[in-house]
Amino acid sequence: MDAETTTVKPMERQKKRKALDKERRLHTAEEETKPKSSMDVELKTTDPLAATASVSSSAAAASSSGVLPEFHVGVFKDLASADGSVREAAAEALATELMEVQRAYEGLENKELVEGGGVKLEAEKDDGLNDCAPSLRYALRRLIRGVSSSRECARQGFALGLTILVSTIHSIKVDSLLKLIVDFLEVSSSMKGQEQRDRLLGRLFAYGALGRSGRLAEEWISDRNTPPSRNSLVFFIALASKKRYLQEPAVSVLLA
Repeated sequence: MDAETTTVKPMERQKKRKALDKERRLHTAEEETKPKSSMDVELKTTDPLAATASVSSSAAAASSSGVLPEFHVGVFKDLASADGSVREAAAEALATELMEVQRAYEGLENKELVEGGGVKLEAEKDDGLNDCAPSLRYALRRLIRGVSSSRECARQGFALGLTILVSTIHSIKVDSLLKLIVDFLEVSSSMKGQEQRDRLLGRLFAYGALGRSGRLAEEWISDRNTPPSRNSLVFFIALASKKRYLQEPAVSVLLA
């Protein structure tokens, strides 16, 4: 009886092991054939190191291809904000981005192949800003037009942006800006009274922005016979003669 019992127990244990092994194999086969969840795929493909390497290689490729840094035109909306802190932040962001764009542009060997970095420029013309990147030229034109807008605090914000740009990026020629201000903010007899007023106030704010930038003073101190020195005086006098309400602020800007 005892011998028979000892013979049965090893056989039972062997059967149980075989059954357990069979269950394990079936379970493994089911897991392998089961479709992977999106979570599993995402966890395996979002390796931080792999992502960093991908971004770095993309940035290197963009740099080697001569593509300029992107300029986000959304800052213009914030320049017109009634909140002064929002306007200041937008002006600083505008200047920071365009300084990087201009620095990259000046480092390029073949500037003729550079596109506007997503910014669509108006028809090409001799605006005297040929040393400036396309995005910078676009921004300067838009800022000059913006100071004539009566929307919220657009004049203050766009004038601030113009001041910071002109004071920090010396590739911008002051004499060219003075001429652009007259061209873009031209006043004609066919315009309605409000439109004329907006254009004239726009000129005042634009000239004031150039004055606060310090560039006019630099030109005047270095040589009073340079075109910017002569033209600025002529333009200020012409503006003051347009309307009586412009005389005092125009003189204040000139003497600032």
